[in-house]
Amino acid sequence: IEVSALLRLLDGGRPTTPESASFLRYGVTGSLLIRLGTGKVDAHQVFLDLPTGDGQTDIEAGISGFLYIGSHFGIHSSGRYGLQMPTTLMRRVTPPETVMPLVSTLREVNWSPASYMRFEIEPSWTLSPQLYAFGTYRFYSKDSDSYQLINDEESVISPGAIPISIEDLENESSRVFHQAGLGLRYSTLNVQTSKEQRPAELYGRVIYTVAGSGGHTPVTTRVEFGIQLFQKFW
Repeated sequence: IEVSALLRLLDGGRPTTPESASFLRYGVTGSLLIRLGTGKVDAHQVFLDLPTGDGQTDIEAGISGFLYIGSHFGIHSSGRYGLQMPTTLMRRVTPPETVMPLVSTLREVNWSPASYMRFEIEPSWTLSPQLYAFGTYRFYSKDSDSYQLINDEESVISPGAIPISIEDLENESSRVFHQAGLGLRYSTLNVQTSKEQRPAELYGRVIYTVAGSGGHTPVTTRVEFGIQLFQKFW
């Protein structure tokens, strides 16, 4: 469950009539989001259990903006900074490269996820009143998490437990990546249409991870498709 609020900080250059057009249009919006700790981690005793979250609360502040120059060029950008609150949960304390950790490594730990930062910039070029070509650059950075055993390292959860080191959970928990992509968007949101025709937006994009660091940062190529349909109810 998420609770969010938006505040329009700047909004300039919008046309006053359908016939008028401004050479320079811009806008800035601030946001605040609270991601409640309502999700549950997977049950450690159930092999195929699926998690619905990590059970901790996030607080995220962001700012986004757009700038249109003339009738063809535009640019959108956004930045977010998030704080992740600590929580207590069960984890198998093993090195990150362990594929199937033993049940004897299970411990109750206090997990303090690190803060994170996201930045995205998206320039676009208008090919027609409905068709846009756009590029994407994304940057994401997260520091290392910290863990603390609820009991001392000599305590065991089950018979035959082996010695563990809490630093194994902290290793490779930081993450940094840079992504770049290209795409096309078809939109009728800003085009006058008849009352019988509903506005719609479709897009396709290919995005690639060009650089990064951290043990959980895969080098991926992702193809995205999206569609939005709008209906006025009142």
